[in-house]
Amino acid sequence: MFRARRGGRSVVGPRVRHALRLLADGRCAEAGEQFGQLADRARDNGNHLRSAHLAEQAARAFLEAGAGDKAAFRAREAVQQFIAGRRPSRAVRALRSVVMALRSGGFQAQADALEQDAQARLAEVGLSLASVPAESVPQPRGHLPPACPHCGGPLRADEADWIDSTTAECPYCGSAVQIRSQSA
Repeated sequence: MFRARRGGRSVVGPRVRHALRLLADGRCAEAGEQFGQLADRARDNGNHLRSAHLAEQAARAFLEAGAGDKAAFRAREAVQQFIAGRRPSRAVRALRSVVMALRSGGFQAQADALEQDAQARLAEVGLSLASVPAESVPQPRGHLPPACPHCGGPLRADEADWIDSTTAECPYCGSAVQIRSQSA
């Protein structure tokens, strides 16, 4: 999925690039399938956080395609993998985002089922949706680079998961990416 580049940095592999091209071409369901396969492979290799990020990308692609059941399935996988990767608060943020998108897309039943299942999984680690406060989205104080400096994946400020006003999380590798100054 990711291969080494000179200097030890990794880049987005051909399968991720293919999924991104499918998404850019409006072939969202195919992109969702591709991201889902990559998430499964990462999970099978024990890379829970990479699996979680890729499953979340699959859920978003399926939402764009109007496939509520598949989006909910992949979101459920993302929640499980964030919990397995010891990032339950990140699982809650992903869950809230997907549940809201499912509801706004008219997939009320899928949103309700996803929320109930996630509540049960969070309870297993001593959390609930209410125990993790909803965060306000910080206003960035600069611009994200066009690609993640760690994996090469494309970054968009309007789709980024902002950690704080100067740092976003890469949706492909989970790395923290610092913004560039306003003058850059």
